[in-house]
Amino acid sequence: MKSIKFTWIVALLVLIVGEAQGQMLKNKTIPMTSFLQDDDEDGWDEEDESGFSITLNLGAYFANKKSAQVYNGSGIVVDGNEFQFVFEDDGSGIRYFAIDERLNINLFPAQTQSVLDAVGATGLSIPYDSSPANMGYQPSFVIGLNLKYNFNNTAAVVLDLNTTRLKAVDVFTIQFIGTGQQQNAQNDVRPYTITGEEQRIFLSLGYRQGWELKGKNKIYCDFFGNMLMSQLRSNYITVPSGQSGTGSTGFTDLQLITYSRANNAVAPGQYNPKAGIGFGFGIGPGVEFVLKEKIRMDLGLIISRDKVKIEQYGDNMINYQVVARFGI
Repeated sequence: MKSIKFTWIVALLVLIVGEAQGQMLKNKTIPMTSFLQDDDEDGWDEEDESGFSITLNLGAYFANKKSAQVYNGSGIVVDGNEFQFVFEDDGSGIRYFAIDERLNINLFPAQTQSVLDAVGATGLSIPYDSSPANMGYQPSFVIGLNLKYNFNNTAAVVLDLNTTRLKAVDVFTIQFIGTGQQQNAQNDVRPYTITGEEQRIFLSLGYRQGWELKGKNKIYCDFFGNMLMSQLRSNYITVPSGQSGTGSTGFTDLQLITYSRANNAVAPGQYNPKAGIGFGFGIGPGVEFVLKEKIRMDLGLIISRDKVKIEQYGDNMINYQVVARFGI
């Protein structure tokens, strides 16, 4: 009888111990499952930050005025004791006329006479210091795309493609002969506008390092190499235009650049522009904001040291862009 009771007691103890062990294992799996779920959620957030993103770039371009001297109407860029000819006879048929050539009555009799008629003059001359010495670009609108591959939420490879249309505007002077304003030995010298227009395309590839702020916002800095394509579109002077005996009837633009070869692909007398390509590098600090879920906006400054090449001219200089990016 005692052996039977002992057997039942042992069996009951085994059952209790087994049930206790089962409950312990069950309790242990709950926090383990929860832990794994947390890991999965963290892993999902990290994975969500990686991959490609694309944004629209909108901003302002501030070009170094150093290269704007290309459009000063002399055909020569002076830098200290050095100077460069903007155009040379390379067999392409491009012909550049300095201001004094463009208003030479022997070269362009009809157009020069129209200027004289407009102001009632018998002749004109171009002062030796007529061309602007400190010509600069106006700030311009820049637009482009930004393609980014995120390794995680703080590191990425960035490709930027931006384009802008530049305009350099200044004044030059013409001295007129035989007008009524020449009194008391005073010369009749009048200012007129000279303009240069240029297209630029900015392509950069680099690495972005970010640092997280509160929330999902971050600050970053891009380190990149770049290629800059610069294309001279036009260079012209704006002068009065009129007919004999009628006085001034308005103003007209006279191009300083022509494409003179008769068998060229475009119409004779028109300029056939070509892009100059230069390489450089730069940095781009900025701040990125998360507006809603994956919709992002960032404000950035792009500082680049570019090789600007326009026709025969080429030099290194610093240019700036202020850009706002919108995208996902």
